[in-house]
Order: sequence, then structure tokens, then C-alpha cells
Amino acid sequence: MRKLPGRREGCNGVEYGLSFAEYLATPAMSCSGLKLLRKSPAHFLAGDNPEAEQKPSFRRGSLLHTLALEPEKMTARYATKPDGMNFATKEGKAWRDTVQAGLEIVTAAEVRTASMQAHNLRAVPEIAALLGGAGASEVSFFWADPATGITCKGRADWVFRTDAGVILLDLKTTEDASPEAFARSCARYGYHMQAPWYMDGWTQCTGDTVLGFVFGAVESGWPHVAQAYMLDDDSVSKGRAECHRLLNQYAACLDADTWPGYAQEVQSINLPAWA
Repeated sequence: MRKLPGRREGCNGVEYGLSFAEYLATPAMSCSGLKLLRKSPAHFLAGDNPEAEQKPSFRRGSLLHTLALEPEKMTARYATKPDGMNFATKEGKAWRDTVQAGLEIVTAAEVRTASMQAHNLRAVPEIAALLGGAGASEVSFFWADPATGITCKGRADWVFRTDAGVILLDLKTTEDASPEAFARSCARYGYHMQAPWYMDGWTQCTGDTVLGFVFGAVESGWPHVAQAYMLDDDSVSKGRAECHRLLNQYAACLDADTWPGYAQEVQSINLPAWA
């Protein structure tokens, strides 16, 4: 069983250059963990299915992050499989054998898509200004929640620093980057929780003022249109309240070592209104 986040004072700190695998292995509550807890404590305790294969969307998202935020590291992380190459053939097997250990193989089509997405993100003036200034990518940070003492963590895609404070940028791929559709995505995937989680966590960790949390949304399908968004104050407040509620619930589960799923008694349900 994985190690659960506990309570630890004085754990505030920022880690530059920490790998994503090291970040994931650190036992601290993340916003992703809160989203599992929101489904049920049993789902959080179980965590992600260790036997599940990595989704292609996760690989493509990581590729986009590299090309948009750290393009100079592309060749150190990935090997691009040429168009038409088949690993079942002698030539394909020979090429695969030449790939340096540790490199992830991606297709040329995936690289073209991610390159266009990265280009379109950088073409948005607000995002271009953030990425063109003094900043750092893939920054991990850790803190203790003031109310519960639970060790928490976050990993910012991009931290832009100014004299007045910092702006945090998070990249999201989405089917539809229009305002109406992305607002629905924020509610569905808990992005309204992520914004205050990162802003409050960064301030708790560093003492810096967070001037804003910007989503860089780019469409997964052609022509990969991109847009910058910020949640309004009311949405951020609702997300903050949800984070606090879930942290308190987690602390109670941790203390009692009780991790309920759905209600234990038989539930009465109704067909949805559309039916």
C-alpha cells in the first residue's frame, strides 16, 4: 500500500529540477488526490490503478509541456519515430534498438501536433508575455496546511516572477477551448480547486504574493486553437472552500483510519430528468 500523506511541521520548500516521478513519489496531498477524495475516501486510499497502462493523452500532454515550456530538453527526453516506420519490420526493430535508454518514443505525428499546440499557446499575447519573461518551469513546492497540519504539494507548469509577486501558469489540453466549454471543464475536472490550491500553497510555502493563476487552454483537435483564462473570484472562493472541506475530511479519515466508499445502506435513486 502506498504511503499516505501525514502531518509534518516546517515542510515548506520549493524544489527546482525535481523530476515528475520524484514529485509523484513524495507522500503529500495533491490537488489530484483531493479530486479522488471528492469521489470517496475509498477511491483516494486505493489511488490510481497500478496495472492500468499510461493513457496516450498523458504522454501527449507531457510532450506538449516539453515543447511549450522546455523545448531545449526535447532531444534529451524523446526519440521521434519516423512516419511509416513499423516496429514489426526488421528496419523498425533496428531503429528501435538504436534509441538511447531512457528516451520515450513518440510518433512524428504526435510531435507535429504538440508543436502546433505549443506554437498556438505562445501566440496568445498574455501567455507569450509570461513565457518570455523571468520564470521557471515544472516547479514543485511543498507546505503544511495551517488548519490540519497535513503535508501538501503542488507542481506549477510555469512560475513567472515580477517585483510585485508571481503569476502561475498551467497548461490544459481540451476538446473545446471556447469560454463556455472551458468553464464546464473547470467544473467537471475541478480546475476551480486547482487554482486556489496552487495560489494558497505557493504563498504558504514562500511568502510570495500570487498575482494570478492563468490557464493556457489549447484544443486537442485541429486547428488547436488556444486561449488564456482566469477564474473569477467567486469560482476561486468556491474551489478554496471545497479544498478546505476535503482536507478536513482527509484528516478525519486519517485519524480514524476509516476510508468509506459510497453510503453503506441501500439508496433510493431516480432516473435523471432527461430520461
